[in-house]
Order: sequence, then structure tokens, then C-alpha cells
Amino acid sequence: MRTFLLLLLLCMAQTMQARHLIIFETDMGNDVDDAWALDMLHKYADEGRARILAVMLNKEGVGPCQYVELLNTWYGRPKIAVGRAVKKPNITGGIPCFPDTVAAMKDASGNPLYPHRISHLSDCPDAVTLYRRLLSKQKDHSVTIVSVGFSGNLAALLHSEADQYSPLSGRELVTRKVKGLVVMAGHISDPHYREFNVLSDIPSCQEVFSSWPTDIVVTPFELGQNAQLPAACLREDFGWTEHHPVLDGIKVAWGEYRDYPTWDMTGVLYAVEGCAGYFTLSAPGTITVTPEGCTHYVADSQGRHRYLMSDHNQRKLLVEHMRRMVSRKPKNKN
Repeated sequence: MRTFLLLLLLCMAQTMQARHLIIFETDMGNDVDDAWALDMLHKYADEGRARILAVMLNKEGVGPCQYVELLNTWYGRPKIAVGRAVKKPNITGGIPCFPDTVAAMKDASGNPLYPHRISHLSDCPDAVTLYRRLLSKQKDHSVTIVSVGFSGNLAALLHSEADQYSPLSGRELVTRKVKGLVVMAGHISDPHYREFNVLSDIPSCQEVFSSWPTDIVVTPFELGQNAQLPAACLREDFGWTEHHPVLDGIKVAWGEYRDYPTWDMTGVLYAVEGCAGYFTLSAPGTITVTPEGCTHYVADSQGRHRYLMSDHNQRKLLVEHMRRMVSRKPKNKN
């Protein structure tokens, strides 16, 4: 009996060690891959492989905050903290902002189709304050930040000062508490390409790539662009539910189902599973952001930046895996 209990405790300890602590940075509302990425995080949480500490909005507006909270509620985790953006990005382009519409949807009885509690931006703490409060409570080198939008919150966190939560500066706090940063940004294979997440806040992105004190792994534009979630997944794989907040968002944003890049989803997958046969990690190097918003990678054995690649066979496995994940019924819906 004693041996059994010791083995049980060992297994529990190993499970806890394997659970990734994730803070998710998103420009939710500029495209739907952010929503699928958050869907995947909840599926990993269902499996015990991830714990979502918070979702930080780097896109302004109450609608994106409401949409994130209704997603968290729909997946059975309504208490996940939501932080509001601290800087207005310079957004050029993007699709119609679907979060506001989905957050306002009603059922046949006139009740909210997707319940949420956020009514005003003031209902959410600012992202930097929330970062400092959460990071100060975690073990050293334990948190992974997955950033799939703009860099304003991260740059502001680096410049934050000691407060009631920690005597450390922002840079010191990140150095002590953050294990790594996974970023969906840039275009490595085309050094002249001005990728949306970079272009929308060039100064903050430059600050992060030049000053962030932990390792950074980049999932570049071309990776997700070449690994597309098929429209057939959206049409055929969700017979288990009448209403789905991501599918409803797609209907609002696009008006139809179609094949779509998996940009932000690749970042979440790597943060939890690593390469796992789906990716190849580049050699260490340094990524710089030009004043025009282009990203340049230079190999450097002392560099702290790497980027993800996938060949044809890896992409096929990657898309199949992500299709299975997003179409799977959440644990709280069983």
C-alpha cells in the first residue's frame, strides 16, 4: 500500500510538472485564428497539459474582452483573468470586428447566447498590472507567454516599475518568472515582407526583440499560411453542437466557411507540445525588426531567438492534428 501511494504521488508530481503555465496575448477580433488558438489552449487544459493563467488583449475595445470571457465561460473556465490593452495599436486592415456581434447574440428566449460578465473596459485590469500580479505569484522560470498579436503590452511590461506586487522592475520580473516567449510575428523567408502583427506596432515589436530577456521562439507568417485548416472541418466536424462561439464568429467575419491559415494556432501548439514531429526548430540566432516593419534573422550561436519551420510531411501531420483538436468536444460539454 505504501509503495502504491508513493507511486501515485510520483505520478501526480510528474503530471503537475508537465502542465504548462500559459499567459495568452491576443489581438482577438482581427482574425479568427486567435479564437481557434484559445480553443486549443482550453483543450490542452482539459487534458491537464496546460493551465491558462490569463488572457491579455493587445487590441483595444470592450468587445474583444467580452468575447474572450465568453469563450472562457463556454469552455468552463469563467474565472480566467482578462487584461485590457495598455496601448492603441496602429491597425491597418483586418476583418470586421466579430467579437462585439457574437457577444451580443441572444437565444430564442432573449437571453445571452454566450454569457459573460464584462460590460465596460473598467471591468478588466490593465494588462501590465495583471502581468505583475500574476507573475509575482509564480515559481521562477515557470511561465510561458504566447503572443499572437501586437507587442504593446509586452514592451510596457518590460518598462514597468516596482509596485505592490513585486519590488522587481518589469525586466527583472520577466527574467525571474518567465520560462520563454512564443511569438507569432514576422516573415523569415521574405525579409521584405511587412507582417501584420509587426506592422501594427513597430516600436513595441522592436523593443521586444531587442530587449526581451528570455529565449524567444517565433512562428512566422509563412508557417501558418502554408498549413491551412480546411473548410471541410468547419462544415462537417461540429455536429455535436448547435451553437459554437468560434463558428459563429467565422460566420460574422467571413459569411462562409473556407480554408484558412493556422498562424496563431501553431504558436499554442508549440508552447505546449514542442516540436513533436510537427516543426523543425531553427539554429539559434537574432531577429531584428526594421523601421519599416520587416523581420531579419541572422544565425548566431549566442543568439536567443529561433523560429519554427515545417516541411510538406510535417505540415500534413500538423493540420490533421489541429483539425482533431479544434473539432473535439470540450470536456465540459460531454
